[in-house]
Amino acid sequence: MMRKGYIFKVVVVGNGAVGKTSLVLRYTQHKFNENYVMTIGSNFAIAEVKLLDGELCRLQIWDLAGQAHFSFVRPPFYKGASAVILVYDVTNRRSLEELKDWKEDFSKYLPRETSLYVLANKTDLQDERVVTLEEGKNASDALGASGFWETSAKSGLNVPDVFQTIASKVYTLYCQAIKT
Repeated sequence: MMRKGYIFKVVVVGNGAVGKTSLVLRYTQHKFNENYVMTIGSNFAIAEVKLLDGELCRLQIWDLAGQAHFSFVRPPFYKGASAVILVYDVTNRRSLEELKDWKEDFSKYLPRETSLYVLANKTDLQDERVVTLEEGKNASDALGASGFWETSAKSGLNVPDVFQTIASKVYTLYCQAIKT
């Protein structure tokens, strides 16, 4: 049985306005806000996740500001993360191209074995889409990500699956680490 109160830290990063906050709100509060509000520094949420084996774990989800002028506040939030979620917007090619810069940024502060996941967000905006599924998968593979999903914070597409899978994977890695 997991110790009560054990938390896995998950950091969500990516360019500004790709939908990081909306993804976290969709998952933790089951809502979507149509109006964009820029994250100042960071946002924080806790989600309790029931794993397939019946165990419970908590995800401490840190949503970090994506604008360059907030780069100085990010490093302390990376430390201790069990997983990093890189988010890009399928209607914004630059947000995909800059994922490698985000990985380079957090890699300075985290061990190589930290789990990395890539989310292609805003898939509900099909008429505005400029990044294909294949391009997203290729970028995810090039980054060495453990998982890739297309998501929509607006519709909720794949959002619960993302966090459920990440919780299961980091819990499994934790269990393996304490056995060795």
